[in-house]
Amino acid sequence: MAPSLPSRLVAALVLATLPCAASGPAGWDGEHLAPDGRPGLGVTRSARELGRLFHPSDDAERRMLAGIIGLEGDILVLREESVRAYRAAGYFDLLGAGELDELHGAFPSFRSEVLEHVGRGGEVAARLFLDLRFRLRRGLLDRFEHEAREVRDGLALLRASAEGFVLLKDVEAQRIAGRVDLASALLRALRLDLEALRQTGSTHAPGVPDEGWCEELLLLAAAPDTARTGLADLERRLEERRTRLAAALFFPRAASHSAEACALRAGASDQAVLALPGIRELLPETEEGRTARPEVAALAASHRHARALRLAVEALALDPLNEELCYLAGVAGAFLLDPREVRAWFDRYLALRGIRAGDDRTYRDRALSAEEARALAAVQSVGLGRR
Repeated sequence: MAPSLPSRLVAALVLATLPCAASGPAGWDGEHLAPDGRPGLGVTRSARELGRLFHPSDDAERRMLAGIIGLEGDILVLREESVRAYRAAGYFDLLGAGELDELHGAFPSFRSEVLEHVGRGGEVAARLFLDLRFRLRRGLLDRFEHEAREVRDGLALLRASAEGFVLLKDVEAQRIAGRVDLASALLRALRLDLEALRQTGSTHAPGVPDEGWCEELLLLAAAPDTARTGLADLERRLEERRTRLAAALFFPRAASHSAEACALRAGASDQAVLALPGIRELLPETEEGRTARPEVAALAASHRHARALRLAVEALALDPLNEELCYLAGVAGAFLLDPREVRAWFDRYLALRGIRAGDDRTYRDRALSAEEARALAAVQSVGLGRR
């Protein structure tokens, strides 16, 4: 029998996340490398071996895991440095933005009407338009949250399989490890580039707005009759300089090298999401289930829950980090399975939400959603003793 589309996608995902390097740093097993050749989780460790990494006895493993965990914080520090520099430069006030995402989102509109903005905002507007470091950082940070969440969620599930009640088969754990390694490789490249683009205070630093170009743009804004031709020429020169600077960055090259793996990851996640409407309709506990089509509503409750659970498990084979699928698997399982089996699905959902049933620090100061409260109660009602 030919393999199903999900199984082919899963196999391709595992192959695509294998590292390009034949060997890693001295003293590190060459099988356990990220796509950039740095020490990683690897895609050959068993679920149990991956869980043990969170309590390592080996210094190299401890450093590897600490390095992966620290990536998000390192990049957030660099991001905050940029925010402070933009506030000092007047960029936020100019565009009426409160947060960096708002500033980034307002930039395309600002750019399309730059002469009007420069006419009103003067030198601050001119400097923002010409600030190549701003443009480069904006492009880099567009990918940050997604890749950071990949690492955060993947590590949360692997840790919960060792310290909580999450049950992972070896192939599931290896798939998750591959996604963590892929995302961490991209984050390392992103961190290098943000470090290179730091605000140095030097007027000669790469990407600093050119004083002559600032004056040119201010003159163009003051002479609208001839401005359009001059602006097009200025934008051409600006883009040529941006392209040269971008060619020296690490992230675009890392993203290009990992493009196939990222496309497979996105395709698998998109396909998993397609299962959600059908699963919701099958479950009488959801709004969609309560208003299900007559042919669905006519099914016995056990059949509806069994079919929903099967679809959720199949979709999670494509995207093991989809928290709604984990929750719905728990809801479906609660009608059919032993409470200990249900606990595994709900604990998986909680891990992705950053909640650990045995550590009230992870939930006591937050308002739990109805889904979080149900999952937490299901896990705690079985008891918090290790399985």
